[in-house]
Amino acid sequence: MTKLFNDQWQCPQCKVKHAKETLFKQWVRSHPELDSRDGFLIYDADFWVHRYKIHGSRSIQCLMMVEVKTHGATCDASQDDTLALVNQCLRNRRSNIHGDPERRQAAGLPLKLWSKLQGRDVSTRVFGVHLLTFEGNGPQDSSWIKWDNRPISEDQLLGLLSFDIDPDYMRPLDLRIHQRKKEHPTLF
Repeated sequence: MTKLFNDQWQCPQCKVKHAKETLFKQWVRSHPELDSRDGFLIYDADFWVHRYKIHGSRSIQCLMMVEVKTHGATCDASQDDTLALVNQCLRNRRSNIHGDPERRQAAGLPLKLWSKLQGRDVSTRVFGVHLLTFEGNGPQDSSWIKWDNRPISEDQLLGLLSFDIDPDYMRPLDLRIHQRKKEHPTLF
């Protein structure tokens, strides 16, 4: 059976909780041909984070999807599986000598993607899908925050969302290109 809708917002003045389901979501949820018993999982992505300007330049851009859970909620098995599949499809981070079997990715994903805005290929680092969990509704009313099930602070959250902190390894993100350009021999 399709899961009951439970996404709500609380009126800041009267404190009454209200459902925040759109008409389209109601239609999808009630349509018998899209029932989860028939193998459908349809949900909206919470946040796409795209940093298109780093240190004043658009030469490298960063992108990731963030699934947000409030009140300590977790993903059910089908949503967790879907997010794991999407995560692998979205990553274009290249392996290094240390490897990382937990950060699987689809093979051969491009490092440069076409920007409609700039009319050219831009270097893009795609960091997959990450899970952000709050004890309450957000940083303002939560005694704890977790990023991929690891406790973090509000300052770390800001660093993650701004791509100042690596969303996979929780250390400063280094976006430099580490491969040396081949030097051409000078002619005498």
